Amino acid sequence: CVYPETYFGRTSRRRLRRRPCVGAAAAGEGEEAAYLAPISPSRTELIDAAFDRLTLEDAKCGGGGETVDELKEGRGAGESVGEAAVLGPGAQIIDLGCGDGRWLLAAAKRFRDLKVTCRGYDLDERLLGVAQKAIIDEGCGDAVSVEMMDLLKADISEASLVVAYLFREGCVIVQQKLQNEMRKGAGVLSVGFEMRGWERRWDLKIHGINVYFYRIA
Repeated sequence: CVYPETYFGRTSRRRLRRRPCVGAAAAGEGEEAAYLAPISPSRTELIDAAFDRLTLEDAKCGGGGETVDELKEGRGAGESVGEAAVLGPGAQIIDLGCGDGRWLLAAAKRFRDLKVTCRGYDLDERLLGVAQKAIIDEGCGDAVSVEMMDLLKADISEASLVVAYLFREGCVIVQQKLQNEMRKGAGVLSVGFEMRGWERRWDLKIHGINVYFYRIA
């Protein structure tokens, strides 16, 4: 899929600087959304680097061969080194604020052999349209889906990995959701800002954008 280059232009950044991704559920009933996502989309090099590192770390845990059920029970190849891989067969990857779906599409293609399922949520109808077209064009309809939904209403209880690209304010409230709803040992890739108070496992920086990786304790 060829993504619109205007996403990287100054005009687009000004126009979409405060694109809402978390709605009334974040701000409280009847109040305007206060937790918003950056609009600059992640470049391919950043996504590839993050998944390269995740793959490397999973290999150290035994290669990502555990099933989802084994991961939930704390069993599997990673047991020998004290921790299971994040992604195993049938893993679910969720993007909170998925935009045009590039993280989801990259994950579906990178981890196709694991038969992962990738789901994304956003409130930007235009970007979701771009994502849906890309899913069709790249033949990923069996693995990737996107939906217009408030991030805080998304079901992340079965997620093996969550990707979140939010402003610092958004990280605070979404962090509570991640901690409360995700299973122990699941992974979180936070793009742009840290999840304060959490111990990051690793981080990287590409084109001035940081990615921080955590595991739910």
